[in-house]
Amino acid sequence: MARVFGDGFELYVPTGYTTDTGVWSYPFSPSQSSSPPVGFSGSYYCSFGFNCGIANTFETTYTELYAALKWKTTAIDGIHVVIAFCDSTGAIIGTLCSGIGHAGKFRLYAKRGEADSGTSLASGEFLDAGHIHLIEVHYKPSDTAGIFQVKVNRQTYLEINSGDGIDTTSGLEAVQRIGFAAWGQSDNGLSIDDVTVDDSDWIGNTCYQKVLPTGAGTKTEWVPSTGANYACVDENPTWSDSDYISTDVSGEIDTYACNDVTGVGTIQSLWMYNRTASYGTPNNDYQNFVMRIGGTEYSGEGELVKSIAWSTHRQVFELSPATSSAWTSGEINAIELGVKMAA
Repeated sequence: MARVFGDGFELYVPTGYTTDTGVWSYPFSPSQSSSPPVGFSGSYYCSFGFNCGIANTFETTYTELYAALKWKTTAIDGIHVVIAFCDSTGAIIGTLCSGIGHAGKFRLYAKRGEADSGTSLASGEFLDAGHIHLIEVHYKPSDTAGIFQVKVNRQTYLEINSGDGIDTTSGLEAVQRIGFAAWGQSDNGLSIDDVTVDDSDWIGNTCYQKVLPTGAGTKTEWVPSTGANYACVDENPTWSDSDYISTDVSGEIDTYACNDVTGVGTIQSLWMYNRTASYGTPNNDYQNFVMRIGGTEYSGEGELVKSIAWSTHRQVFELSPATSSAWTSGEINAIELGVKMAA
């Protein structure tokens, strides 16, 4: 599998219409909520009020994608976008949405185009509102042999495959953005958690745990704005730009001891996030994520620190760079994470 995107809403999620986007490219007034209901994972989840949503744009386009999320609605008086697929122009080309229900139940619809105006391709049986459902989608936009398969709680719910000869896209035949939303409802009835996107296989039930700096690591070479280095970069869930570490020396590294993960099964990937900004005319304007494993430092791909505005960087590491195999909880619990300045 190749992970494209993932978020368990354990990090910062914007609360309003803002360009300070955090993990997501396009927030439309979502809420990062604590005390998740039983069935969601971690300490936070994402909830939506009236006409709210969230979306993310990928760095490239994909001709076929798999997605999974945990999804709960208590409001059945409006349309919810379980997941919308958009092309490189931003146009919604395919949607899985819920329809207006009754007697505490709703059903899902696969549509070509948008939720409210698109062409319905298929609908499934009624599901119970107020319950958490694991929803998985396999989507391939094509005007001749599209795929729109849906599983609910690991069981096949909708089945449009390439042999059906159905047009599944109202736009270009590749996806570059996904989105989730609550439209046309009167109360805060929709919540989601553990969103994962893959480009090659069904995902299944996935949970996220956050790993944050808890103390100094082996390398403390950047300059803190105040106090200890690790304490300048350990905010969660609300990020602060008032304290930070800085350097303009190529090769300088800062690493941090981190909290342990608990109760994990197979670890599919490690996602690393940070926020950067560039001031003045630095001699070096690239950064690398750093992992220190067993006394050896491993660096991710170099990323340009783009401008004076704070921006979010993320990289996914599906395998341990020390073993080229799946991560183990022992590796994660002994790891130091950090950053390196590069020319």
